[in-house]
Amino acid sequence: MMYKIVLRKNARLNVIRREQYQSRMKNDKGDLLASEPKD
Repeated sequence: MMYKIVLRKNARLNVIRREQYQSRMKNDKGDLLASEPKD
């Protein structure tokens, strides 16, 4: 039960991080490599 909750929370965080990353890419493409998320 707890494992599923953690997985769901992680998936949500990944989606949020991906959206932030994409908006960051649009805003400053020069800083792309520096702001690339390391997983």
